[in-house]
Amino acid sequence: MGSQISSLCRQLQPKRKYVLIVGQENSGKTTFLYGTKLKPGWEQTDFEHTVGYNYEELRTTSGVLAIFDTPGNEALFPIVRNLYKNLMISGVVYVFRLSNKAIDFIMAKRRLKFLANEPELKKCALSIVCNVSGEIDAQFKEKSYLEKALGVDELKHIDNKEVFVFDAKYSPKESDFVWRWMNERVETDD
Repeated sequence: MGSQISSLCRQLQPKRKYVLIVGQENSGKTTFLYGTKLKPGWEQTDFEHTVGYNYEELRTTSGVLAIFDTPGNEALFPIVRNLYKNLMISGVVYVFRLSNKAIDFIMAKRRLKFLANEPELKKCALSIVCNVSGEIDAQFKEKSYLEKALGVDELKHIDNKEVFVFDAKYSPKESDFVWRWMNERVETDD
């Protein structure tokens, strides 16, 4: 009887889809996560650097996106690695703050390649959010340029990948679109 009740309860629980938000320090990961949830006027708020991680659940018609907003500090990367080594991660959102500096693109490309080749993340859906904040040369906002500069075309083994370009702080509707895109492409943790 107990096993039947337990089985019934498991069936009634919403399906969870684990998603990691990763990126360089100060790229806008936390802003991207909370931008759609906060009231107007929050844009004036400066978030503290994430130490540890933030966790939020986004309810969808097909279940729950269980989202881990991870730290961008290199010294805290073991926290990120621990999450994807111990949970069945279905999706990765890589947030990249657009810049006019070549080194920022090189570092982002390296991190994307590293994450995409981790055995635990190879089958994940990947969305790359290019966060436009401040003055950026027009060429750096072009999706085709960004795909090439970030090496997205080299990630051939990842079937579900997409680049989004917008200001995470002032574009909550675009953030919603990214979450809808992700929800349609990730698998549940059964």
